[in-house]
Amino acid sequence: MSGVSDSSPIASVNDHAGRLAGKPDAWMRTYVRQVAIADLAAAVVAAVAAVGVRFGTRPDDRYVVLSLALPLLWMIAVRVFGGYERRFLGSGSDEFRRVLNAGLSLTGALAVISYAVNNELSRIYLLVSMQIIVVLDLVFRHALRKRLHWRRIHGQCMSTVVAVGQARR
Repeated sequence: MSGVSDSSPIASVNDHAGRLAGKPDAWMRTYVRQVAIADLAAAVVAAVAAVGVRFGTRPDDRYVVLSLALPLLWMIAVRVFGGYERRFLGSGSDEFRRVLNAGLSLTGALAVISYAVNNELSRIYLLVSMQIIVVLDLVFRHALRKRLHWRRIHGQCMSTVVAVGQARR
């Protein structure tokens, strides 16, 4: 590794954001954690709202169990569709597309599984919960992204990059 020094000022200075400048992934780990918490919160709110819309104050026990499992199922679906991949978080439309794909796929999977096991899952519960999850998750991720962009404008949440090649002439 010629030409790279471990004693460079970038690798040893703490920036004002509280993260080590020599550890560029520290802010990304925090951002991924915030996105996961937002996903979980969206799913919990959606599950509670769907039970409330469908059953009012007296939910069926099956739907209580499903509502408890829904946040975990949502996070698994988002993970499977690449919603936590670092290269897509914070920029571009791929992050939002992955959330939409996870929502459509989980809705379809729950409907097919319900039909296959003759469970007769309430369509109202399914549609309300999945629409709320997807919309809330997109709103939360958009807000997190706006905050990330603001922080980047102020010199925070940046990654060190080494560009190799010849300068343009």
